[in-house]
Amino acid sequence: NCYEKVLKIKPEHALAHYGIGVILKKKANYKEAIKKFKQAITFDPNSADSYYYLSNVQMEEGQLEAAIENCKIALELRPDWAELINLFGTIQLRQGSLDAALATFEQAISIKPNFDIALNNGGIVQTKKGDLQAALESHKQAIKANPKSSKNHYNAGAVFRHIGDLESAIESYGEAIKIDPKYYEAHWNQ
Repeated sequence: NCYEKVLKIKPEHALAHYGIGVILKKKANYKEAIKKFKQAITFDPNSADSYYYLSNVQMEEGQLEAAIENCKIALELRPDWAELINLFGTIQLRQGSLDAALATFEQAISIKPNFDIALNNGGIVQTKKGDLQAALESHKQAIKANPKSSKNHYNAGAVFRHIGDLESAIESYGEAIKIDPKYYEAHWNQ
């Protein structure tokens, strides 16, 4: 590809390493993607994007401590990047730090109020904490922000099921299926 051609000419080209890392991440080749993002950082230590993607891939690989550390570096470089803050919260959630994760998702939402992914993630945390009314409100806000997200509808359905509103749960799962007919969890729960 073009990035590899660039690296043959200029092996220290950070953006080329980053670009290859993104391609490898999309192919779920996480181990190689980690190497490329680390090389990109070596040649451009101020690339918040490289730290972001490195953290994301490390999270997928279960390297949560490393992911947190690299996320913190990225946040020093770009403290108001809502997607990065959401990633930080997602890692905290995977670590089981529910209160910290919820506060982090709320921070992302304060920067980007209609950020449906952070709203949805906040709802997931609220569900885990047993605050089902707050969770339902978060999922409704996520749906309002992005009605075309099957995950938003699915997670609202899960909360409706938890509170015993089976009719609304079935309706929410149905909406998720309309958006993504292959969403097997929604089929299973409907």
